Amino acid sequence: MRIVIDCRWIRSSNLDGIGRYLLELLRKLLVAPGRQEYMLLFADTARRDWVTSQLGEQVRRDAYSTQVLGYDVLTLRDVLRLRHDVAKLSPDAYFSPMYLAWPFSKQYRTLFVVFDLIPFVRPEVCTTLRWKLFYRMPFFARAIFRRADRILTASEHTKQDIMRLFGIPSEKIIQVCAGASPAFTEQVSDEDKKAIRLRYHLPDKYLLCVSRQQPYKNLSTLIRAYELLSADMQAEYRLVLTGARHHLYTDDLEQSVQKLVEQGKVIFTGYVEDADLAGLYQMASLFVFPSLYEGFGLPVVEAMAAGCPVVSSHAASLPEVGGDAAVYFDPASEQNMAETITAVLQDRERWPAMVRRGREQAKKFTWEKAAADVSQVLTRQNCR
Repeated sequence: MRIVIDCRWIRSSNLDGIGRYLLELLRKLLVAPGRQEYMLLFADTARRDWVTSQLGEQVRRDAYSTQVLGYDVLTLRDVLRLRHDVAKLSPDAYFSPMYLAWPFSKQYRTLFVVFDLIPFVRPEVCTTLRWKLFYRMPFFARAIFRRADRILTASEHTKQDIMRLFGIPSEKIIQVCAGASPAFTEQVSDEDKKAIRLRYHLPDKYLLCVSRQQPYKNLSTLIRAYELLSADMQAEYRLVLTGARHHLYTDDLEQSVQKLVEQGKVIFTGYVEDADLAGLYQMASLFVFPSLYEGFGLPVVEAMAAGCPVVSSHAASLPEVGGDAAVYFDPASEQNMAETITAVLQDRERWPAMVRRGREQAKKFTWEKAAADVSQVLTRQNCR
């Protein structure tokens, strides 16, 4: 069985959520024994060479081949040529970790992953005219979802959103697992922690939020909640915010907390390399995730896997992810957020139980299970 996997969504070595999901999935899919022949699509040779170098020694080199298309996702050539070029490869199925594509053909099955519907639910994330038009005219997405043979999603909440917003029948949408890297469960050495602390100017004790710097991530409310903490608590615990700068939002966010930054109470680390992220989680006193909407919420799983207690927004899919291991707050209320953070920080006897439950909860989300779920859907012959 030949399965084409569109790897063009791994767009650089600075992996975003989709890129990380696909790379981790490949590392497991290409190890599992089976009669599947995987063909990996790339836009150019540079990204092909980087991705294949990252697959790991356990990957069976005879389990896959590669094809360089010469054009990227979301381009005019992609729209005009993808279906034809995929059909030439004679696959049984085409799989993409993103639904923004038009590869449809009667010759093969088409399967997409939908992580979330943030642009439809939170339209303020659309910052260019092209995407504002696309997401304000949902019949384009509806047409894609209706043509797809199967839609995979990582949470029940996103499945319900697809059904509600686009009228897609439940049986066409399959919930599959997502995972956190095993690196988060491995204890970072004291020497490496010291280096990470120096690299990102981390204080001894801090509250951590790993997040993009976009409005729906609700960082401004988190900062206001932090300001509501007692003076003693602020002196003991700093607030550390990770994430690459956003050209539209970061300047305003930093200016709004300039005084706190100058006082050393709020620290912006910028982008954190994957190799350093486990150390950041493991050194944090508490992980706080204030998001207004998440299709899955991978940082919550990563924090729990790393042994960091978690307090989280109760919005969207996050209670599915955190289960009974996290403590939840109303993301619209900085007062409730501050009270929840304070209650957890003051009750240190509670921390070991939160850490223990968090690690158990994180075990539900592994890349082995994710690959097994996806493989089962990809190889199912009767899913038209």
